[in-house]
Amino acid sequence: MVFILHLTRYYFKLFLSKIGIFCKNILILGSGNAGKMVAKGLIDDKEFGFRIAGFLDDNKAGDCMKWINKNY
Repeated sequence: MVFILHLTRYYFKLFLSKIGIFCKNILILGSGNAGKMVAKGLIDDKEFGFRIAGFLDDNKAGDCMKWINKNY
């Protein structure tokens, strides 16, 4: 019974994150390789419920967002 409850909760949370209700906007610090790896991990694992709002970096802006839009 407990297993069914946890499984139901997991799928309900996954459904809410897919339609955008459960998602939290986050900023990733750094737009280099480490920032891309973090973004890829968050994009691949939708059950975390995070939506990438952008990147904060002291270097050239826009590279990672172009990379995300092109690859995902």
